[in-house]
Amino acid sequence: MSDPNKTWLVLLQKHEVHGLLQLPQGLAERPWAPTPADRKAAWWLYSELRTRITTQSLDYRAGDETTALASFHSLFATTRKILHKYPLCCQFGLLADLMLSRFRLRPAIGGRQPDLAAHLLPPATGENLSRSPRHG
Repeated sequence: MSDPNKTWLVLLQKHEVHGLLQLPQGLAERPWAPTPADRKAAWWLYSELRTRITTQSLDYRAGDETTALASFHSLFATTRKILHKYPLCCQFGLLADLMLSRFRLRPAIGGRQPDLAAHLLPPATGENLSRSPRHG
């Protein structure tokens, strides 16, 4: 029998992030048992996250929004690359899917697709979006 102190819910509560995710039914009580592949994959993503503009505190008008948005969006490709490199990282893969696709990043990026397209396909004028108040 698995240790009741090592479940998904206990892990999320320990790190005070249980309110950020609604775990799919039955996952909360499943054992949290990361493998060496999970740990390597997690470290890679952590290293990517801590060095991105999107995770840094900036003044409201500092930086440029298109660079931050592109960095944010590239987390999907980075995560796919990690999952391909470590195919046995099942715990990491599930947690990454929950964070990226189901609950946090994909919904946040969804409404910003025009901004992202503007960044990926620069306007003819060469102008870049800067941080400015959003209208509407």
